[in-house]
Amino acid sequence: MNYKLNEKNKKYKISRSEFLNRLIDYRFNETKDIVNFLKFFCDENIDICDYLFIRAKLELCLKNHDNMSDYFIPLRQVATELDCLIS
Repeated sequence: MNYKLNEKNKKYKISRSEFLNRLIDYRFNETKDIVNFLKFFCDENIDICDYLFIRAKLELCLKNHDNMSDYFIPLRQVATELDCLIS
């Protein structure tokens, strides 16, 4: 994932377009909700509240659908990256 250093607060960020690129191909209701949220409610620079919403939706998606196959590795990776950004 391409992190960009935000000089104002010195924290790494994940951009809206980066999330969209990584989630757009998944067809679960939860990932569709995230994509719609990103498209309609978020600017390119996402804040902590947006990260929390996205993380909650990813958790629900993984809980409902993850069968531990390789298909879900990218979603688990995004969830882990969000955990690091939120903490």
